[in-house]
Amino acid sequence: MLVGDQDGNDSDACYVAQWDKVGCIQTYLVQPTRCALLTGDHLNPKTENGFKFGAELLVAKLNVGFDDAGEYDEHKCRDDRHLGDLVFVGCVDEDLLGWAVRDLIALADQAICGALGAGPWDIDGDGSADVNCDDLMDALEVFNGNFRNCEVNNGGLGLPQ
Repeated sequence: MLVGDQDGNDSDACYVAQWDKVGCIQTYLVQPTRCALLTGDHLNPKTENGFKFGAELLVAKLNVGFDDAGEYDEHKCRDDRHLGDLVFVGCVDEDLLGWAVRDLIALADQAICGALGAGPWDIDGDGSADVNCDDLMDALEVFNGNFRNCEVNNGGLGLPQ
């Protein structure tokens, strides 16, 4: 599982947190509330690298991956709809409204690896900064918590138009 640079541990200026052990993932998911970008390549990090931003991104990627693999189909009304295709309709920075979950994950990977600079970032191409690290982390948290126990929809996500 990779967070950040999808090329993995290499010699470029984009960084990755990479896990190949489930136990290390479980340990990493308990992070303090802090948004930070990766500062180097890390294998099986347990703490700090990316802080809560990295943990929320990791959980989002796991949720989308498990759903794409059909692991959640028995809990869904429609197995032809996937979590990664849902769009943000509320509870996030206004510049992220209408964004698909997959697109947010891709943006978060670029941000956390350092490919976009320190931020805040212009995500609509108009030349002005739109979102920062905390905005992305918060949106990932909205996604990860939107469907509590598969029973409650907190209203942050909707179907694409």
